[in-house]
Amino acid sequence: MKTIATNLAILTLFGLMLTAVGGKTKNPPIVISAPQELRYNVEYTCGGERVTVGRCRRDSDQPGYPATPPERDYCAVSYPDRPKRNGFMVQTVELRGDVVKKLQACGALETDQRTGAVSSAADNYLKQGNGYLAAKDYAKAIEAYNQALAVEPSTTAAYYGLGVSYKSLKQYPKAVSAFKEFLRAQPNNIDALTQLGFTYVFMDQNENAVASLRQVIRLKPDADVYGPLGLAYLGLKQYADAVAAFKEAVRQKPKVGQSYYFLGYAYLSMGKKEDALQVYRTLQTVDKTQAQKLYDLINKATPASVPADDEARLKKFLDKDGGYKTKTSGYFNPKEGTYTDQDGGVVDNWRGYTYKDGSYKTQFGDYYDAPTKTYKLADGTVAKVENLTAADAIKALRDNVEANDGYDKDFILKSMYEQIRLDHPAKPPAPPKKN
Repeated sequence: MKTIATNLAILTLFGLMLTAVGGKTKNPPIVISAPQELRYNVEYTCGGERVTVGRCRRDSDQPGYPATPPERDYCAVSYPDRPKRNGFMVQTVELRGDVVKKLQACGALETDQRTGAVSSAADNYLKQGNGYLAAKDYAKAIEAYNQALAVEPSTTAAYYGLGVSYKSLKQYPKAVSAFKEFLRAQPNNIDALTQLGFTYVFMDQNENAVASLRQVIRLKPDADVYGPLGLAYLGLKQYADAVAAFKEAVRQKPKVGQSYYFLGYAYLSMGKKEDALQVYRTLQTVDKTQAQKLYDLINKATPASVPADDEARLKKFLDKDGGYKTKTSGYFNPKEGTYTDQDGGVVDNWRGYTYKDGSYKTQFGDYYDAPTKTYKLADGTVAKVENLTAADAIKALRDNVEANDGYDKDFILKSMYEQIRLDHPAKPPAPPKKN
């Protein structure tokens, strides 16, 4: 068997399986208002006395060193109205969490008029950023989030929006920095940890990706991250772990074909062709396009020639025209270079698929919709081609496939023999008789 090389530039087309449906990335919901947090050197009024909070221990954390955990995040707190001690204003050291709870209980965070205007301005910029992000105007979203942080540095939600925006622009190092900053305030936020893990996969930093995604799973065992986790394991060549991850992805979403495809890919990487073929059989009932991709991969990983003794055995199953009818009522016609499935669709030597209504889809995802005479290309382009016949439109797509080395004149023939092997496996030789 040929070695399967892991190509993450292709693997990440899996969309990193954020939702796995259609291979598209779906960003988790974004908080649309700035959270109530401590504002330093601002006088809060609580229970009839003024309270001022200085910097907290976490704010002195340095990159590369462990973050200060909540149970050790102490803050300097001053009480100007309390009687002085030895001529000095009363100052205490208190946990950030305790201070926040106290100020929330007395309503100081909500009612303090000194910070109301600042909070409102930051919140407005945050909402603007969320709107631009929803509209996929990432540059403007980044500008708005940065304005929110300039007005109020503790607007933590802005860091999350920045992370998503930078990731969408493929500015991955900046995305990582933003997500990490957000996680300083909310270290167990599942959405941010998930996005950070996905970003690491895009960067091919697979060890970091595994660490982030495993943390997500510890917090939420049924989180939809097993597909990207499997990709990270593939990148690390930890194929057994990749198989386990993709199996869980399949269990979670049994109708998503890409999970099966990469499960088969992982098996092939381990040299387990029969397991990959079993995945292929199941995938045929889930997603024909992904099944064909996996089948092509299996063929590429298998010597193309058919041993003479095996060829003689396989030919016994051919009909008088040299074709073969499968156990699922599909039909291989190598003379025509076609395979017709049980639904009436036709696969060709360009690895394309012709639907019953005359529409056609290439192995690269380009699509011709025959009823509307419209091209719907993989890059998102949509174009009417009313001046072309269906045959000419399909020929243009096939020519493009051929120009990109996607044509194999023996594809259907090789696929037919492989299917016969699946349907009629060779019997092992009988053991020698004992004397």
